[in-house]
Amino acid sequence: MKRHLISFLLISLASAVTTEAAAQQFSISDKCYLPGIYSSNRCSVRYGWSSNTSNAKLCLWDGNNLSTCEGYTNHGGSFDWIDAQGKTLEFRRHAVWPTQDPAWPNAAVVRRKGTLLYSKYVSGVTSAVPLGSCTATLSPGQSVKTAVLAASVNAVICLNPGLYLDSGIELKTGQVLRGTDTQNRPVIRNVSGRASRTIVMSQPGATVRDLIVEGQPRNRSQYGILVYATSGSRIYNVDSNYAIIGIGVNAGTDIDIRESKVSYAGDGRACSGCAQPSIWITDSSNVRVVNVHMLNNGIGPEGDGELSCYNTPDLLVQGSSVTKSGAGGMYIVNCDRAILAGNVISEAQEWGLDIVNTGYTSGSDYGLFLRNNISGSRHGGVVLKNTIHAAFRENTYTNNRVGPNASGRCNGVNKRGTTTGFSQFGDNANRGSVSCND
Repeated sequence: MKRHLISFLLISLASAVTTEAAAQQFSISDKCYLPGIYSSNRCSVRYGWSSNTSNAKLCLWDGNNLSTCEGYTNHGGSFDWIDAQGKTLEFRRHAVWPTQDPAWPNAAVVRRKGTLLYSKYVSGVTSAVPLGSCTATLSPGQSVKTAVLAASVNAVICLNPGLYLDSGIELKTGQVLRGTDTQNRPVIRNVSGRASRTIVMSQPGATVRDLIVEGQPRNRSQYGILVYATSGSRIYNVDSNYAIIGIGVNAGTDIDIRESKVSYAGDGRACSGCAQPSIWITDSSNVRVVNVHMLNNGIGPEGDGELSCYNTPDLLVQGSSVTKSGAGGMYIVNCDRAILAGNVISEAQEWGLDIVNTGYTSGSDYGLFLRNNISGSRHGGVVLKNTIHAAFRENTYTNNRVGPNASGRCNGVNKRGTTTGFSQFGDNANRGSVSCND
């Protein structure tokens, strides 16, 4: 994908810019989603710069609150204090370190002494999941597909607890398909086999929640849920079991998958070209995977169960887990401005995080990888290939490169190709180094 960084990352007309800053590039994400990994009422955004004059003192300000100051040529980090009211963040250049300025601790005076180079308003967003009163309520034995087809747009189709045998359920605009009991969730079992999709969300604003969607272990559906060429889809408190791909997102935008689980995606085999992901995201934007847990059988390499992202900017994966993937834990290809935060990846049969540029000129640039815990990977904890301005913060790498035939030279981040602007602060490994050139 051709880089479109100008519209998202470079100095905009709305930002205050001086002549001395013209050669530099600044980036601050424009929003984050509540709750964040530190607290329910705040979330984290990535910030960064490149081509800073050597030893120039660049500082990030939140109003009159000093967040950080650094003198690095290239730098990236996370600002973790965006709330529902939002904040305006500023980059300012200072002649002396602010805490050494004679006016300190008068932060307002010190801030104004700094030359404003860039500013951006950042919003804290809450992603709502519709519930709604039931328009129609079904009992086990009734056809979900028929009821959805008969219902109007924006209808709420409710399922009482029990088993429903169905497939090819295609939701209309704004429809909600949900269980009536969030604890004793109804089960939709696909009996049509590999060529079928249990639920399709191809119209705007549809929601699936409080359900279990499953295939047959020996005759699995193609997708548990497929989101295709649409926007505003919400998947909440849904288990997807025994599908070739548990949840797929293709050409979607503003897609939210939350509080869910994907178990035993794929066909249970490991072979060249037959790996299948738990969650597959491609050619989309602004997709969020929050508190979703993916479990597989650990048969690999080239097995099933990873989260994969292709050509999708503004991916968020937060508070989620991947356990016993037969491939990598998360495979991230050309997904610029991705944020992977607070995730747990264990016993992946390839890399824990596989951040590469396969098929593209560059990888997942300007990403933030924050507080992830990666352990027991066959290869190193992370491979970072041809990906620029990646910021790693407070990640933990434990007993990676367990093999057999382990790739990588270190437990942590294995850098390959062009990784300009790579930064790493607060990462730790129980043995070996937190990063290396591989």
